Amino acid sequence: MLLHLRVQNFALIDDVELDLEEGLNILTGETGAGKSLIMGAVNLALGARVSRELLRDAEQPAQVDLLFDVTGLPAEEALRREELLDGDSGEVLLSRRIAPNGRAVNRLNDQIVTASVLQRAAAILIDVHGQHEHQSLLDASRHIDLLDRFDDRTRACKDKLTGLLAQRRAASAELERWQSQAEDKDRLLSLMEFEAQEIDEAELREGEEEELLAFTRMARSSVRLQETCQLAYAALRGQEDYGGGALDMLGEALLQLQRIEDLDAAHLSDMVNELSDAVSLAEDASVSIRRYSESLEYDPEALAEAENRLELIRHLKSKFGNGYEAIMKYRRDLEESIRKITHINDTLDQLEAELARIRRGMEEICAELTAIRQTVAADISARITQVLTTLQFQDPEFAVQVTPRAEIGPKGADSVQFMIRTNVGDVLRPLDKIASGGEISRIMLAIKTVLADRDEIPTLIFDEIDAGISGRTAQRVAEKLAMIARYHQIICITHLPQIAAMADCHLYIEKTVHNGRARTEVTRLTEEASVQELGRMLGGTELTESAILNAQEIKRLAAEWKRKELNQ
Repeated sequence: MLLHLRVQNFALIDDVELDLEEGLNILTGETGAGKSLIMGAVNLALGARVSRELLRDAEQPAQVDLLFDVTGLPAEEALRREELLDGDSGEVLLSRRIAPNGRAVNRLNDQIVTASVLQRAAAILIDVHGQHEHQSLLDASRHIDLLDRFDDRTRACKDKLTGLLAQRRAASAELERWQSQAEDKDRLLSLMEFEAQEIDEAELREGEEEELLAFTRMARSSVRLQETCQLAYAALRGQEDYGGGALDMLGEALLQLQRIEDLDAAHLSDMVNELSDAVSLAEDASVSIRRYSESLEYDPEALAEAENRLELIRHLKSKFGNGYEAIMKYRRDLEESIRKITHINDTLDQLEAELARIRRGMEEICAELTAIRQTVAADISARITQVLTTLQFQDPEFAVQVTPRAEIGPKGADSVQFMIRTNVGDVLRPLDKIASGGEISRIMLAIKTVLADRDEIPTLIFDEIDAGISGRTAQRVAEKLAMIARYHQIICITHLPQIAAMADCHLYIEKTVHNGRARTEVTRLTEEASVQELGRMLGGTELTESAILNAQEIKRLAAEWKRKELNQ
């Protein structure tokens, strides 16, 4: 339901806030007080275009905020299904801000969104009747959904149909693919067989690539270790380009010191011993290096073979899939494709048979849907026509036309359109051809009366619903609104006291003057003030005692009717 409405800087409105309730919310006021501006502001919030001339202060932006609470309502599920609501809260804030330059900024729960997203959310939350904007029942494309709400079997049928449509799309795509392949059968078969042979000849093993990578890493390390050890050994032993090695030089140094050791034993003996130890250590190191180098296994041919094998695997991965499993799956798919293309006529026949089976299943479901819809259409046509007879239409007739369509879609093979005749001698015409705003509102009221417990839109607004009616018809309209308000929040602008008397929440709109400028204000009326307003509506400019008594009687009769008919 709509909890709160705020309008700022819009036409005669400086800053108006309305707190609304469940049930029937009635807005009344003098002609020109700004009731239509409130509805214009609501339509603005729902995405309608607005002229910059409607900004009260041309230098400031206009803004409209609508705060809804759909906790536990079908609308909450619908918003979440459309990914328009997240989090735990069921509150939804629709905001629209019009800058002085005319640009609009749309927000859904404080997130900036496009106008189309705002309108999608609005279509789930609120329906406005009486103006030409946001009249969902005038949208013929939505009639089939409204009709289907009257019988839960339609949902199960459409779910099955959705599944079959997905199967048909997949089978059709497969058939088209094989038909194109049939035109180039020989070339494709040759290519597939070549690819299969290429994979088979590779004789891949699971885990082989990992084993080869580990081996090549080890082999390359062995090469480097062996080469470096050989260089170190040569440096000690004096081979290749090193000339005399370190051992030869140490030995020569030791020999020279030993020759003169006797001349100064006190000093030279320690040096001789140290050099002798160094020669022994270097000798031991050279032996250890040689033995370690000889222990390293290195087979250049094995490394080259492993690298070639890895290159082959990389080539196959680039063509058929990133890894052993992917390549093997590609090979299995090739086998199946070769089988199919070898017997391509059988493949085409099987796919065409599958499509025919799917088509028959779809046609059976569509026939079931059509039968359900025709039965429901006859029933609600009679019920809506009966309601219309109480709303000042001369010999009205309402009909729900269910006609076949050539193509089967997610909703079946039917077109549904609401048709109406409002006067004697008229012919049935599509609902959207009705020109009178007052007639449209009353027709919508009749439809909503019948749809009341099925329609999932939580908030309904009726404007101009009392155009051209009075007396007993006004009373009937009031009763219908009260009945619908059992299932929906209703916001209704009216000039008729019979309708206003049914209010669960009565709001009074008036035009005042502040600082030399007219502005619109809204006041929630107490029970006593509501009677006063009804008296004004009955008596005109002068509020007489007789008008007050009549207003009290109308309120009493309305309360009595609600207690009797609605158990309130």
